[in-house]
Amino acid sequence: MTGTCNEEKPLSGPHIGAMAVSLLVLVLAGAVFVVAWLTPHAVPQISEIRIRNDTGFPLHHVVVNGQPYGDIGVGDTTGYQRLRKAYRYARVSAITDMREMRLEPDDYVGEARLGRGRFTYVLRIIDTEWL
Repeated sequence: MTGTCNEEKPLSGPHIGAMAVSLLVLVLAGAVFVVAWLTPHAVPQISEIRIRNDTGFPLHHVVVNGQPYGDIGVGDTTGYQRLRKAYRYARVSAITDMREMRLEPDDYVGEARLGRGRFTYVLRIIDTEWL
């Protein structure tokens, strides 16, 4: 009985070099695709927000979307603070004349973030409600 023996030969020479180059090209192309896709999604659109007090009362312990702004005198405007999520309106709490005032939006459904830039929230009181 005679048979043949199929020996496996290790890859070497030009075959291994071509495979390595092909693999490297695929990995680099994949990395470029992932970076290009993630870049707009990974960069947060930071808004800079300041607060102007047009309530006619000094405000104490002002907090906007969880960010403390401290005390704001009548007609005063705070410095800018960076917020990752800012919309046309915000959750605000403050104390005036020993009374706590709150504005709590139901949600931000359908609202787009303000995005990159500088914005001012103006606080006013009409009929004891924030505007």
